[in-house]
Amino acid sequence: MADEIKGLFTEDALTDGGIEQTPHLVDQDEYDAIRNASSPSGANPFKTSNENPIDHATRHENGGADEIDVGGLSGELADPQPPKAHTHVESDVTNLVSDLAAKVPKSAFTAKGDILAGTGAGAYNAKTVGANGTVLAADDSQADGVAWKTPFVASDFQYIESEGESTTQNGAYQQKVRLSFTPIAAGDYLIEWNAGITIDSTSRSVQVRCQLDDTTDINEVEFQPEVANQYMMQGGFKKVALTLAAHTIDIDFRVGSTSGSPTAKIRRVRVMARRIS
Repeated sequence: MADEIKGLFTEDALTDGGIEQTPHLVDQDEYDAIRNASSPSGANPFKTSNENPIDHATRHENGGADEIDVGGLSGELADPQPPKAHTHVESDVTNLVSDLAAKVPKSAFTAKGDILAGTGAGAYNAKTVGANGTVLAADDSQADGVAWKTPFVASDFQYIESEGESTTQNGAYQQKVRLSFTPIAAGDYLIEWNAGITIDSTSRSVQVRCQLDDTTDINEVEFQPEVANQYMMQGGFKKVALTLAAHTIDIDFRVGSTSGSPTAKIRRVRVMARRIS
């Protein structure tokens, strides 16, 4: 401390080496000045046998005469340091909170494939993922303006033909040809067919039909010729919605009546299915 006594010396002891005069108390500042002036190497020319050494640690600790200031030092201190006051004003924090409140929360996504589509200014809708093979397309009938759609595939074209003549005397439908296929995408398909039919009687008829999946008749035609065995080309078409599954299209024929054992005939059968939307 500034008033700490480091030794008891006479004034002459400090100046001419040993003449005892009136005792003089040396304070810290005088002690340091005399020591530095008389012994630059750091030796203590005034230390007596009963004098305590200078407390080095005390001088550099908090409140000491030569307190250490760690301001500006690099590296980390061994002891935890109290946090410094930040420079942000309260308005900064307030703005941060309001800015974060305007962000889209992660909780808006609830399932794999979810996307967000705007429904208006500052509003959105969580759109669930569509079916496999579908694509997101504009649709103004939807609240969020988009919908999952099956893409148009113009190359989906299915075809089969049977040119040779077949006959039957059966009153139940007999299969002439079957087109089997699985669409590359679900959607609307146009089914078209034609066939040449006749019967060997002018008093009996021949019937032909186009049937989807063994359940749905697309067209059914009956023909009674004016001249026996005179062929007439018949046909039809229809738009049908097909799912992404296996389908069949049959052309079947039969006699309208088995009375008299007439023979129905069919040839040049063609069946086509093509995607239109």
